[in-house]
Amino acid sequence: MSRFHAFLRDGRILPVEVIRHQPYCDKVYNLHVDEFECYAVGRNSVLVHNTNGPSEIINCHHQLPRQFEALFKAAGLEIEDFTIDMEQGAHRLLPDGLHTGPMNWNWQWQQFFDAYPDAGPEEILDFLSSLRDAFGLE
Repeated sequence: MSRFHAFLRDGRILPVEVIRHQPYCDKVYNLHVDEFECYAVGRNSVLVHNTNGPSEIINCHHQLPRQFEALFKAAGLEIEDFTIDMEQGAHRLLPDGLHTGPMNWNWQWQQFFDAYPDAGPEEILDFLSSLRDAFGLE
């Protein structure tokens, strides 16, 4: 049984079969993209990040994700009115961040809008409340 696992962008988790250390003599770059600390790289879109565990960095979490901003606006809700500060590890970093894993925060919202494409503010806020409970947010 593998001690290490690779998290793929499509939600699969695969065991790491071998780790090879290879010398590399060329330029390398440490990327930082505002609001994103995880990147999908390579042919298999393996998720990687540039920290090694919890951090003291605080991120602003949009409880109503930007990805669905048009749907929230159509229901009369402004996403900036529903933000909370979160420690980066709990927000975006593997293994336990809200935005990691196959059933992450945004995936939950996608399922909601697939089922209720014309949801009004009451349904949206009820779902937000249930998500906050499910993810342990106060």
